[in-house]
Parts: sequence; C-alpha cells; structure tokens
Amino acid sequence: MRAAFFTLLLGLAIVALAIVLAPQNPPAAEAQAGRTYVGSEKCATCHADTAAKWKRTLHSKMVRPATRDEIHGNLQAPNAPNLSQFDFAYVIGGWYKEERYVIRRDGELMTTPNEWNHVTKTYTIRPDGFLNWRTGCIGCHTTGYSPQTRQWAELNIGCEACHVQTLQTGAHENPALDRVTYHPYSDFLLHDMGSLGDGFPQGTTARREMRTAPLWGLRLIPRSIFPTFLHDGRARTIEAAINAHDGQGKASRERFTALSDGERAQLLAFLNSL
Repeated sequence: MRAAFFTLLLGLAIVALAIVLAPQNPPAAEAQAGRTYVGSEKCATCHADTAAKWKRTLHSKMVRPATRDEIHGNLQAPNAPNLSQFDFAYVIGGWYKEERYVIRRDGELMTTPNEWNHVTKTYTIRPDGFLNWRTGCIGCHTTGYSPQTRQWAELNIGCEACHVQTLQTGAHENPALDRVTYHPYSDFLLHDMGSLGDGFPQGTTARREMRTAPLWGLRLIPRSIFPTFLHDGRARTIEAAINAHDGQGKASRERFTALSDGERAQLLAFLNSL
C-alpha cells in the first residue's frame, strides 16, 4: 500500500499543536490498557468544525441516557418497556430502524427484549429475551471498551475510535516487540488528498487516496544534504510538506498558515521531536 511519508491531516496537526500549547488532561479513568483517551469534547477544542460534523452523525448519538426525552418509542403502546420496573441505563438507536434499551441488573448491563420499530411505530418482544450488552454490543457502541476492566472511555463512536495517539503492540516472542507502548500520531487510514495524490490506483485505492503515515520518527529524517518529505520527496522542509496538503488535508494546511509565528515555531519544534 502506498504511504505518504508525512501526511499531516487536520487531526494530527492541530492535536500536535494542542500538545505543545496546552497542559494535558490525565487519561480517562476507563481508558483501555495500552491507549490514552482524552474524549471527543477535548478533541473538539481544536477540531471545532470536524466535531460539529461528527455530532450531526449517528456515530455520536446512537447510545443515549435512558430518559423520556431520549426515547423515541411510544411508551403507551402495547409491549412497551415499563420504566419503573427496571433501572434503565441507556437507549440504543431508534433513528431510522429499531430502538432497544439497556438496563442495570445484578451488576450487569442487559438489553431488554422490548424493541420499538421506527417504521411501523409498534413494539415487539424479541424471542432471545434479555441479552448481556457487554458481551454482545458494547464493543461497537463505545470507544475504548476494555474487556479486562469492563469499562469504556466514551459512549458511541468517538474521535479516538480512529485517531489514536497512543497504541500498544500485542504479545510477541521478541521482548523488544512485546506489549510496547508507542505514539504513532496516525489513523492509518486512506484519505482523498487531492492534488497531493500520486495519481496511481492500486487495488481499491483511488488515484488521489493516500494512507496517513505515522509522524513517529520524523526527527530521524536526515536534514544535512537533501532532506525529503512526502511520498515522492517533493518537499524539502516540513513546512513545504504541510503546505502541499490538499483535499481532506486542505483544512490542516489552512490552519497551519493561520498560526502566528510563535505558534508555528512551537508546532514545528514538537514535530521535530517525534
């Protein structure tokens, strides 16, 4: 797979700047082992536009506190759940298809068999009865769920479900690779980079799509004779590499150019320390 040696997207550039300019919050108490989560609200302090778009998607509101305002189903209809019968914790879905409910019972989170059909506006009782939400659903409906602690960092699919600053390798026979914590500063995903793309399709990858390469190790690039950045070496400096970003990386480029001289110097100093 092709990789831009230095693909600095919006999240990476501004998160890097935030690390330089602002004190860091401690990891969430429910953080998964081997990762550090700060929460989508923290991400939004720098990525306001992206966060606003995320909040308009179902990724941010599929799981909600089980209050009457958040329940879309008609609680007066036949087979509706009785809110006074159980300790209701969350409501799931109900935006375009089914709506289900999570209760607390005997130290577990269970889904009730009551299911609201958004299309027919009726409740049915599922034949599979009460199901354990932690074992059947929670891995996809939360960010940072840890089977070891049985806790999560954030409900729904938050920013850090993809844009992970800190990762940990798995078990390996080589001690140097066994459960090592590292900070790649990458989402390892393909993005439409506009004119920065190399123009060559590969498999299902389009001509303008490039993978976000890790910024980790940026300081090791030789600067003595002819330093090169980006997948084709067209950039001679980090600033030139950032300014070459287009497509989904355009917003990152524009925010970089809008920084003051002092802020830009701090960001570049941080990048050169990775």
